[in-house]
Amino acid sequence: MINDYELKRSPQKKKKKRFLLFLFKIVVLVFLLAGLFLFMQMFDLFKIKTSYSSVVSHFYGPTTEEKKAVLSSDIQSIIDNNPGLEIGVAIKSFDSEDVQTFGVTEPFVAASTTKLITAVSYLHQVELGKYSLDTQIGGYSATWQLKQMINQSNNNSWELLNEKVGYSNVGKYANQIGLSSFDIEANTISATDQALFLEKLYKEELINHDNTALILSFAQKTNNEKLIPPGLPIGTVFYHKYGNLDNNLHDIAIIEGSKRTFSLVIFTNSDKPIDTISREKIFYELTQKIIELENL
Repeated sequence: MINDYELKRSPQKKKKKRFLLFLFKIVVLVFLLAGLFLFMQMFDLFKIKTSYSSVVSHFYGPTTEEKKAVLSSDIQSIIDNNPGLEIGVAIKSFDSEDVQTFGVTEPFVAASTTKLITAVSYLHQVELGKYSLDTQIGGYSATWQLKQMINQSNNNSWELLNEKVGYSNVGKYANQIGLSSFDIEANTISATDQALFLEKLYKEELINHDNTALILSFAQKTNNEKLIPPGLPIGTVFYHKYGNLDNNLHDIAIIEGSKRTFSLVIFTNSDKPIDTISREKIFYELTQKIIELENL
């Protein structure tokens, strides 16, 4: 027989079971709704772009590759927005094999940027024992002439050093170190070859440590700091050589960035006389975007 206690307890059991069943249904419903919400979110993402990178971007922001693509587009836009200018840009990160180029890739009249090639050619002869840093050239030491040529862009010093080494020998040396686009007679070179030359110089692949340090010391605090330098973050270590001839205005630099060291070459040319302010603005804008790109 069922006693009075069990009779009283039975309704309580049923109520508890009904409550647990109701709770279970609520939990299941919540999970179903959450799953449906996530499915709809994913579906919306894939309607926009069915790629993994889009999903990552949605949740975590743009990927590094997407940021690079945007900045590369910005650099190209600066070039496209100046149709009256021929602009050639080359960027060579020292931790990668590729050279990034924008705009004109053919050789430009290099103006004074190739004075660095003359300097390296002379110091190569020094290391071969043919000359020394104390060799008298034009009434001054070779060191003095090298500094004048690079730091002050002295054309007389450039001519004397080219004559000392021999114009043809400078051209041959340049070709030996891989500067296939360099023409000593026309003084033309591509932005890509200039960027590669700067990398080899910095990595001490051309001349020894002391001679490399000498050249780089002359390429700081030069007589023109208005092109690439203003676009660099304050405190950045860099070495550069500008060039200005007729309507050509250039700057080439080795930049020790926050993420990596790289070379940057910006060549510009026009049929019209140089508008200094507008040209300097282009160098500034390009340099800033390239710094952003290389800091990713």
